[in-house]
Amino acid sequence: MEKNYKGKNSPMAIAALICSLLCYISIIGLILGIIDLTKKDGRKKGISLVAIIIGGVMTLLSIILLITESTSDTKDLSTSMPETVEVDSSESIPVDREIIDESRAIESQNDLVVKIEPTAIWEGNGIKFDITTNLPDESELMLTLSAGDFNTDETWRGQTKVTINNGFAESDGFSQSGDKLSGDYDLCISMSLPSLQSDAVRAVIGEQGEHMTGPLVDKSSVGDSKVVTALFSVTVGDIIAVTPEDDYTHTIFRSDEEDDISELIDTSPDEDEIKSLIAAAEVVLKKNFGDNYNISYEGNAVTINLWQPGITAGAVGVKSGTVSKSDWNYMVGGVESMSNSVYKYFKPYGIDVIVNVLNDVNKENTLLSFIDGVKFYDILDD
Repeated sequence: MEKNYKGKNSPMAIAALICSLLCYISIIGLILGIIDLTKKDGRKKGISLVAIIIGGVMTLLSIILLITESTSDTKDLSTSMPETVEVDSSESIPVDREIIDESRAIESQNDLVVKIEPTAIWEGNGIKFDITTNLPDESELMLTLSAGDFNTDETWRGQTKVTINNGFAESDGFSQSGDKLSGDYDLCISMSLPSLQSDAVRAVIGEQGEHMTGPLVDKSSVGDSKVVTALFSVTVGDIIAVTPEDDYTHTIFRSDEEDDISELIDTSPDEDEIKSLIAAAEVVLKKNFGDNYNISYEGNAVTINLWQPGITAGAVGVKSGTVSKSDWNYMVGGVESMSNSVYKYFKPYGIDVIVNVLNDVNKENTLLSFIDGVKFYDILDD
C-alpha cells in the first residue's frame, strides 16, 4: 500500500529538475520527471512537470548541438582530404581520353609534344589562317607568309601575330595591298622565346621551354632555350591547300653576292674577332642611342638591350590614344634599320643578333624585340 505524502515535494522530482538543467543528462531528468508525475503518492507534481518541460527542451537542444557538430566535423574533414571529382553515374558523360592524358602530362610537367595544325580559307580578298594547337593558352605565335626571292623586287612577305585561346587562334587576313594572293607560298608559324611568353605559358612549357619536345621544337641559338617552328607550303587557288614541310620550298633566302657566306671564313670567330665585331656594333649603337644600351655575347648570340627616357610613357600614350601610333612606328622602323645594320657584322660568322627595346621604368620588361633584323615582338601588337 502506497504511503501518502500529500502536500510534500518528491525527492525524485527534485533530482529530475536538477538533471534536466544539465545539458548532457537532461534526458535523465526528463525520464525521472515522467516517472514521478505518474506516481499516485499524493506529493506535489509541479516540480516534476517543470523538470519534464525543461528536460525535453534541453534534450532537444542537445540533439541539435550534436548534429551541428557532426556536420562541422564532416566539412572540416572534407577540406583536409585531397580534392576529388564526383561523377553522377546516372548521366552519360563523353570522355576524350587523349585530351585527359595530355592535360595530365602538362600538369605533371611531363614533356609536351607540340602540335600545330593550320587551315586556311578566303575571307574577302584575304587569306585567313585558323590555328589548332596543344600549346597552352596565352601562347603568342608569329605567322609569316612569304614567297619569291628576298634579294629582288619579286619578294613578298606578310606577318601577323596570334594568341592561343582554348587551343585555337584565328589570324588576320593576308593579301597583297588588298589584292588576292595566288600561287605558291611558304608559311612559318613560330613561337618566340619562352622568356617573352607570359607566366602562365612558362608554367606549362618551362622557364626555358624545357618541357616542350617533338619535331617542331628545336634548341634556340640563345642560351639553353627552346623554340617552336612549324613550316608549311601553301598553294593558293579557289581552295587553299596547306601542307606540312620540313623546310621552305618556295621562298629563296639567298645572300647578296658580296655577302655570300661560302666565300667568307668557315670557322667561328676567335675572342679578338668577337671584340672587334662588338666594337663595330657599338659605333652604330652609340650614334643612335648614346649611353642607353648594353651589349653581350653568349651562346653564339649577341644580345643588345636599348632604352630611352619616356619610351614607356609613349607606348602607354599610343594605347590610350593620346599619342599617334605613327610616332611609335617611326621608332620601330629606326630600331629595325639599326638591327639589320648590326646583324651584317655578325651574319658571316653564323652569329644571331637579338635587339630588345626595354621599358625605361622597369628594365626587366621588354617593349620591342628583333632577331636578325626581323621583328618578333611588339607590345603594341597585343
